[in-house]
Amino acid sequence: MNHSLKIFTCTFPAFLHLSLSEITMGTGHILWLFALFSTLRGTLATSHTHLQMTENAIIQATTATCRSRALRTGKAFVLPPGPVSAEALVKACTSSASAISFRMAINEISLTKGSTRLDDRQSVTFAQWRKLITDNIAAVKSSIQKKNFEAAREKLGEVLHALQNVYGHGDPIELESKLPYSTLIRLAVPIKNDLTSWVRPTPTISKEGQEIATKASVDLLQDIRAAAGDADFLRLMRMSQTSIAMCFVIDTTGSMSDDISFVRQTTATIIDSKRGTPDEPSDYYLVPFNDPAFGPFFKTTVAGEFQTRINSLTADGGGDEPEMSLSALQLALTSTPPHSEIFLFTDASAKDISLKSTDLVLIEKTKSTVNFMLTNPLGVRRRRNADEQLRSDEQEHEHEHYERERRSLSNPSYRVYEELAHASGGLAIEVTKTTLPRATSIITDASSSAKVTVFQAVRDRSEQFPFHMDTTLSHLAIYITGGHITFTITSAMGVSQTSTQTTGALGTINKVGNVYTMHINADVKKKGLWVIKVQASQSYTVKVVGQSPIDFLYNFVEVNEGSDSFVVLDSRPSASAKATLLVAITMPDSVKVTEVAMVPEHGNIVLASLKKTEMESYLATVSRVPEGSFAVQLKGTILKGSFEMFQRQSSTQLRASGVTVTAETTANLKPGVPLNIPFTVATARLGGRFIVRARNDRNFRLSFPSKLTLSAGGHTESTLTIVAPAGTPSGTDVTLTIEVQGPGGDINYAVLRLTVLAEVTDNSPPDCQVTSVDAECFGDCNLSTWKLFAELTDGKGSGIKTITVQQGTGTLATTVTRQGGVDVTQATYSASCCSEKVELAAVDAAGNVGTCSWAIKKESFWHPYCS
Repeated sequence: MNHSLKIFTCTFPAFLHLSLSEITMGTGHILWLFALFSTLRGTLATSHTHLQMTENAIIQATTATCRSRALRTGKAFVLPPGPVSAEALVKACTSSASAISFRMAINEISLTKGSTRLDDRQSVTFAQWRKLITDNIAAVKSSIQKKNFEAAREKLGEVLHALQNVYGHGDPIELESKLPYSTLIRLAVPIKNDLTSWVRPTPTISKEGQEIATKASVDLLQDIRAAAGDADFLRLMRMSQTSIAMCFVIDTTGSMSDDISFVRQTTATIIDSKRGTPDEPSDYYLVPFNDPAFGPFFKTTVAGEFQTRINSLTADGGGDEPEMSLSALQLALTSTPPHSEIFLFTDASAKDISLKSTDLVLIEKTKSTVNFMLTNPLGVRRRRNADEQLRSDEQEHEHEHYERERRSLSNPSYRVYEELAHASGGLAIEVTKTTLPRATSIITDASSSAKVTVFQAVRDRSEQFPFHMDTTLSHLAIYITGGHITFTITSAMGVSQTSTQTTGALGTINKVGNVYTMHINADVKKKGLWVIKVQASQSYTVKVVGQSPIDFLYNFVEVNEGSDSFVVLDSRPSASAKATLLVAITMPDSVKVTEVAMVPEHGNIVLASLKKTEMESYLATVSRVPEGSFAVQLKGTILKGSFEMFQRQSSTQLRASGVTVTAETTANLKPGVPLNIPFTVATARLGGRFIVRARNDRNFRLSFPSKLTLSAGGHTESTLTIVAPAGTPSGTDVTLTIEVQGPGGDINYAVLRLTVLAEVTDNSPPDCQVTSVDAECFGDCNLSTWKLFAELTDGKGSGIKTITVQQGTGTLATTVTRQGGVDVTQATYSASCCSEKVELAAVDAAGNVGTCSWAIKKESFWHPYCS
């Protein structure tokens, strides 16, 4: 028996060392023989939680992807010494993405509430846990194939948390090996363990378990990277793009031809002016609506495709005045990424006003900003005759103001747009069709990178508003909306400009419809306390925005007393108890957070107590949430330079509730099979009859009780059933909202994003055999090349879909032949002798990944159970 040492690579960047005798003993005995992962630019923290493990794993896997891509393209990839931060990785990897984008992706994955759904069970079998993990891996891959990256991130959070729990809490895992247990993520690998053995969660995760769980998480992410390809993996991590997305929701009824023409022109202007710049949009979204139809939702990353789709829109139909605007908005909110900027164009009221509460729920959940471009100030559609067309600009302005006043007092279908805009931190812009083109700058400003909100307020009385500016801010703009208002803006240097001064010492003021926009001059000194003084007797908004690398993200969480663990709330916080925010800030090494507060529309600011975590984030706790709507405000100090103060604020208006709604499921939707989702409703206040509403953005069939009865301070459990039609493709995502309204109108909600996953019948990865290697590398490696020849096949499986180079800087050529009734791919890899290692990844149509590796000067071979 030959006991010589064989060396081969199964998953980048690990190397596995086996003797021939160990291999012939059977696959069950080699499962623990995973090699240690080679060191990546990032280290594990001393105290690990699921958040820490997930973030560390994401940074390690993304670092490997960026480094490999840089080597293949001949670009530099340089990281600073020491542990790698999200900000440093973004800077080294790409010039287009922003740190806030990558941080958003990390949060979306690591803070998924669904990732904790097995934690409360007393115990589950090893087979149950493995089934949860492998099903969700398949769901992640299917979602990525459908370009549903938001659904993929949520499912990825669930599967990473479940995987980490096995190593952190599970007693059947032999932690002494210090190596990941590969069969947990690969169904084709035989299991040595007893499938009926129990995994019993415990309150804490051991240090050894944390280290192995992080390694296993990197292994899983590398598998997903291989299945998705580097480009889509980086999109999953928001690393291949800016955070800028253009989303237009457009009324296409007969009277909208002028508006559609304006959107065409605006789109062309933005695309042409920002092509090749850091402000170039990375994603384009379009939702047309008419009556009674709305949609379909269109998305693309190609500017030309978006322009073509916009140009194809025509205005037709819509005999009666109300249209399906809120249905179209719901589709946009569920289909675009969180924190999107959405523009809705219409000249009609909402026919589907019953969706107002659902859209408010989705705005709070996604933290997206919605702006309304309302181009029919009369509130009814009519044909203007020649005499009306000759009305002077002054007469039209006066008539517009009168009708706006009348509408705001008597037409609730129009007020809903203003309410939704206020809730999202957006603008409700009322203009005529002739003045609409003057609003182009508002849309252009919104499609800028690194945009932050410095201050925002909604008021119905005269007031003055102080706020802090800092020197990191650029491209500053102040928006003030409302009728019959005057204002004065005073800088920190004491320089003032009034609303009547179109051009002044501070900037230029433009008025379009009901919106004043001031662009601050670039040479104005910004540092210090500014004040805006507004005189008004009606409702108005004030918003100050700019571009800056300093921003923050936040989520309400429920902290488990006595431990550092918490659950992210998918609903409004309780109105009768203390509440905690998890706050993450960009550039954590350059700033210090000194204050987090909840700022209500009316009443006093509520300051939070701060506790800094080991992840450079903060837990901000208040004893009681303010009544009514409120925003989150953050203040701090910039530690470099002059140690100046900075201020940021959330755009989204939030609310607390005396009703609690929780809904959880670990399952995916199977086409044609009903899925039961249990949900719980509790009240901290009045008892009585509670109204239940549930909707989804795919119009899948739902059944649920329309009313529930609760006693004061009580709770009850119920079930909702959803059915995806037979034939629904895997990877289709659906957003489900469950709203419960208590006595007195108090509303809370739960939002679930579900993924359709058909039964997977192919669990085996493609097979690879290296047939020969031609390598004569001597002297200067730049002067010689080497070649690898391999055969790859998926046998009777779903068939190889892609073959890519995961590691190595060479080129790959493939040809496919039919042998013995199956397709066989002949692969030839050629590289410089300076590039000594290669890893090929073969992905079949079911998303299974097989990797094949070789290193010149080292004997190597392939084993399918290692992939």
